[in-house]
Amino acid sequence: MRTFFIFLFSSILFSQSLSIVSELDTTQGFIGDIFQWTIKVEGQNDQAIRFPELEVTNDTISIRNQTLIHENGKLIGIEFEIVAWDTGDYITPDYALEILKMDGTKDYSISANPIHYTVGSVLNLSENTEYRPLKGPVSVKGIFPLKTVLLSIALF
Repeated sequence: MRTFFIFLFSSILFSQSLSIVSELDTTQGFIGDIFQWTIKVEGQNDQAIRFPELEVTNDTISIRNQTLIHENGKLIGIEFEIVAWDTGDYITPDYALEILKMDGTKDYSISANPIHYTVGSVLNLSENTEYRPLKGPVSVKGIFPLKTVLLSIALF
């Protein structure tokens, strides 16, 4: 029994678990709002990690910016700016970071948990849901008084 506790204590003490934390700054927004999606690695010792670029081939969402996160000179995560262009319920894109071997080749990959978020419309919040009537163009005075010059020439 004593050896079991020693084994259990040593395995907890010397375990080197690597985990990914996936966070979204908000789960509700409007069309055109920027959602900050952060993926960080916890429990990283000396493992080399590659954060590949995220490419989205979708008309309803786009990735505006991708920024690597450094802490104390160590790469610990990546942050994405996601913009949604249509209303509805969305899930963050599939993303997997790569854990590298000592020689730089891929050892294995870990996927980030998907997060659900909702995009609404500002028009649904307004009290008057009818469109306003169209207005005509605004007249603009010219810089050079061409009409006055032509009439003056015609008089002489």
